[in-house]
Amino acid sequence: MNTRKTPIKAKKTRKRTPKPGKLRPARGTDPKVKHGVWSLDRLLKADLDGRLAIAKQRDQLEAQWVDHCGGLDSLNPALLSLIKRITHKELISQHSEKMSLLGRFDLSDKHYLALSNSLRLDILALEKLVGGNKSKVQTLEDYIETQADKG
Repeated sequence: MNTRKTPIKAKKTRKRTPKPGKLRPARGTDPKVKHGVWSLDRLLKADLDGRLAIAKQRDQLEAQWVDHCGGLDSLNPALLSLIKRITHKELISQHSEKMSLLGRFDLSDKHYLALSNSLRLDILALEKLVGGNKSKVQTLEDYIETQADKG
């Protein structure tokens, strides 16, 4: 008689691992924010043809700045280049702010502060080059005066 116990082999379950190209993206609280700040910077520097949402947003911002400056006919290449630079920095700063609200980016980072200051200086340079023939930007003093006149 055989007193030796034979071990019972359990059927091993095989873990299913997805193929490398089939990984699902992680879903956050904002599905539109999928890129890091600096990868978006590289994406915006590329020649986008307008099919991506970020390219549509960039084109819309550029059109707003061109309209603000008096139309495409009144702009020289230097002003167009400055508008493209402003648009680029504006999109990067908006994305940084979204990432900060989601807790993925710190707005006290020195890069964000430098970017926002550079954006401010570019907008001032554009206003000086255009000549300020558009409507005057209302200051806090002007706003207080208009509210005092109404009340």
